[in-house]
Amino acid sequence: MSITDLIDVAIDRERTAYERYLEAANQASTISVRDIFNWLAGQEYGHICSLNKLKEFYMISGDERTIDKEAVRQILEIVQAEETEAGLNTEDVRNTRQVLQIAMEGERSSIRLYRRAFYKTQDQGLRTLFEELVLEEQDHLTTLQGMYQPVA
Repeated sequence: MSITDLIDVAIDRERTAYERYLEAANQASTISVRDIFNWLAGQEYGHICSLNKLKEFYMISGDERTIDKEAVRQILEIVQAEETEAGLNTEDVRNTRQVLQIAMEGERSSIRLYRRAFYKTQDQGLRTLFEELVLEEQDHLTTLQGMYQPVA
């Protein structure tokens, strides 16, 4: 698997989060909660853009490096396990509290994924990106936890 293939995995994950936050914004019970979910969607969209720029850099530079196949296998297993474990189903959401729980678990899942991916790759560009994504996802989680307390 190439570096760009791994970046595609991260892009798919960020796109899923982006769509989840847009859906949550549409289901929000108050304007302030809706605005925060729209802000979070915007943050995820920024991640997508950053990942696409990094992918473009590797493609333009002709960098054909591949990532150790065992590391890639482990990262992909982590992605599948995180998606299964998170169980991020927004189809039967009835209130803001449920939306917040789903969103918080999505952020936790992304944090776990990006931390593990950080340790599985030796490419410095990807390590820096995964480290930045962890920090941003942690900020998102903190924002959601702050919203959750008043709703509880």
